[in-house]
Amino acid sequence: DWSSDVCSSDLETVERELDAAFDQSSVPFPVENKTLGGFSPKNPAVLELFTGAQCPPCVAAEVAFDALNKSYVQGDLVLLQYHLHIPAPDRLTNAYSETRARYYGINSTPKVFINGEEGLSVGGPKGVGKASFESLCKSLENYSRKKEQAAIRIELTVLTQGAAISVGVKYQGVSEYRRCLLRLMLVEETVRYPGGNGQRLHHQVVRGSIGDPKGFGLGGTQGQETVRFNIVETRKQIEKYWEDFQTRRPFLDDERPQILEKLRIVAIIQDIESKEIIQAARMSIK
Repeated sequence: DWSSDVCSSDLETVERELDAAFDQSSVPFPVENKTLGGFSPKNPAVLELFTGAQCPPCVAAEVAFDALNKSYVQGDLVLLQYHLHIPAPDRLTNAYSETRARYYGINSTPKVFINGEEGLSVGGPKGVGKASFESLCKSLENYSRKKEQAAIRIELTVLTQGAAISVGVKYQGVSEYRRCLLRLMLVEETVRYPGGNGQRLHHQVVRGSIGDPKGFGLGGTQGQETVRFNIVETRKQIEKYWEDFQTRRPFLDDERPQILEKLRIVAIIQDIESKEIIQAARMSIK
């Protein structure tokens, strides 16, 4: 009815004001635009953070992650955030984030990987966030892209028709001596989920895989894939995951963070044996 619509509208206005206030204070130190030498939007580095919204030691890592998100805006760094049920149930966890954690052998958070290689420990309270950020910046700056990797190219196309989305991927330049997988992920730019550790907003959150979560085997030095999915069905899958998990461990809240706005597709090519990410690309869904 009219009164409930007004209340709902007023509540959302307050929520957005709280979002804006958190965003202003989420990184409690000044940051400036940075670029990565040897990297570019067509040849970016990839940093993956495994975290938990109920994990107090993850706050410093998320602060550092948010600072990276504000600093590297030139497209030379792809950021991916995966949530896990550590130490308590987390609504942003999904089947793919758990699959990805098993792939890297992760059983604690926070954990950071740069181009598939485990990085430094960056956990702690919010006050440690600046030191964690500086450590990650130094690690990124010390990482040098190999010439072979720079020669690889990924081209993405995204076509939408209502809730139906078609993702086309073309790749070329992969060494015939490498055994690699192509992985596709659905990423949400900002998600509101005020978990137990005080982090209200979360950025570049992986909401699931697109196509086979195990990845697609490359058919040669060049090739292409087309994968289709539906946003409505994706929401249903998230709900189904929550329902199934609830039977094993109850969630601590009734939040439903699955608006799925400001989405993008991220594609990575990853070496099967070394787990090194040798190329990546991303594209927003309009």
